[in-house]
Amino acid sequence: MATTNQQYYVNTSSPEELYSKKHVAYPRPKGLYTRIDASYAKGKYLYGWIPNVRLLNHQEKNLISVPKMGGIMHLEYQKPKLRGWLKSTTHTFDLQAEKAALENPQKNAITDKLPKFGIMGKNDCGHFASALQKLIAHEEPKKTGKRAVSETLDANEPTNANKLTMDVGDKMQHNYNEANSNSQHHAATVVAKDGSSLVTLEAHVGKSLKKPQFNIRNGVKGFVADNNVGHGWTGKYDRELGSSVDIGRIGTLEKGSTSDNMTTYKNNYAQMSDYEAGANVAFLKGALGITKTEH
Repeated sequence: MATTNQQYYVNTSSPEELYSKKHVAYPRPKGLYTRIDASYAKGKYLYGWIPNVRLLNHQEKNLISVPKMGGIMHLEYQKPKLRGWLKSTTHTFDLQAEKAALENPQKNAITDKLPKFGIMGKNDCGHFASALQKLIAHEEPKKTGKRAVSETLDANEPTNANKLTMDVGDKMQHNYNEANSNSQHHAATVVAKDGSSLVTLEAHVGKSLKKPQFNIRNGVKGFVADNNVGHGWTGKYDRELGSSVDIGRIGTLEKGSTSDNMTTYKNNYAQMSDYEAGANVAFLKGALGITKTEH
C-alpha cells in the first residue's frame, strides 16, 4: 500500500515497518525510529522505519505483581491454552529485560540510524496517539501555540472538507455509535503526509499487539471508512459506526506545556522499576512510559 505520490509504503503483511523514499520528510517523532537501509526493496523505497515501542498484548495487559521467595516481587500473567478444557499457563513478564531492549536498540548490517527514545505501555489507541502528538510537539515546539481549533466534525459532511485537512502531529478520533462495539472509539496521530494520504502509527485494542502498526489513510474520511469496514479490526464484517470525528490539532497545545507533558511520561517510565517492589505503576493502567536510549 503506497501513499498518493508513492513517497511512503506499508507492506500490509508486516505493518510494523514503514518504507520511504530517501528525499522525503522523515516520519515523526524522528527520535522514535530505527532507520534501516531498505534499498534492497527494488530500489524504490530507500529507508525503512521501525518504531522503538513495546506494547502489552491482550494477555500481558492483565499483569499482576506476585511475591517470590525472599520477598522479591515479579510480574505474571495467565495465558490460556488453545483448547478451553486445558488449564491456562502462567508466564513471567521480565520488565527489566523489556526496558533494557528499548534503551539499548541493536545495530545490524542494514541499520542506518538508531532511535533516541522508546515507549512502553498498554495497547491503547488513545493514549498512544496522545503520546505521539506530545512527542512530536516536544521535538518541534514551533508547531504549538498556533491559532488552531480542535473540534468534532462529521467526516461525511461535504461542507466539512476543508476543516478535515490534517497536518503531521494532528490527532483524529473516530467516535463509535455502536453500543456493542469492543471500543467506544479509535484514535490515531498523523506521523507523515503525502498529498491526501495520511500515514499513521497506531495502537489498537481490537488486536493483540506488541508493536504498533503503520496505516495509510485516505484522509479523515478514509480513516472513518476503514473503521466501518473493520480495517485493522479483529472482526471480518462491515459495521456502521457513524462518522463523528474529534480533530485534535497539534497547534492547540500551549507553548511550553509539552515539556511538562514529557516529564510526566518520563516519570511514569522511571517508576516502572518499582514493580520489583510491588508498587502500582501508571503505565499498566493505560499510561505510557517513555525513556531515552543509550545512543
